[in-house]
Amino acid sequence: PSHREIACLRALLLTRGVPCVSPGRSTVFASDWAHDLQLLLHAVLHPRSVPATRAALATRLLGLDFGALQALRDDPLQAARETQRFEQWRALWEQAGVLALVRAVCAEAAVRLLACEDGERAMTDLRHLGELLQQAEEEMHGADQLLGWLAHQREEAQTMDAEDRQLRMESDARRVRLT
Repeated sequence: PSHREIACLRALLLTRGVPCVSPGRSTVFASDWAHDLQLLLHAVLHPRSVPATRAALATRLLGLDFGALQALRDDPLQAARETQRFEQWRALWEQAGVLALVRAVCAEAAVRLLACEDGERAMTDLRHLGELLQQAEEEMHGADQLLGWLAHQREEAQTMDAEDRQLRMESDARRVRLT
């Protein structure tokens, strides 16, 4: 079967509650989680930008729905707390690096994400992205340059085939393995 057929089969099995894994040829930068992480990192760099923080809060990574975003707009105290959270994440990034930030966000979101169908996939992709960002950060000159690098990697995701950027299997323990 082709990779596309395996992806369809995996989706069907997951909707029926059958745990399964499949190694992918696609790059982790093509994942929805890379998109969410890019929005989050942009908001962390610009914590006082309402559009940036609202976009990050609306991702699956942070999980606010439309109602919660509306309530946030109407509650200046809660909005200030969210701004403060993004500022704290920025300080963590500046002090300990992007991987520390990604780990902190993952720890905060873990319970909610792991309750989802693709929660293990999400956590695997986010950890992998954090590691790749950390490696790239060592060669970059600032967070803005790193964010530009991530955007470029996502744009080039269709043509990448580097093994270290391919999707990792989340786990094959007690799962149907699709190959």
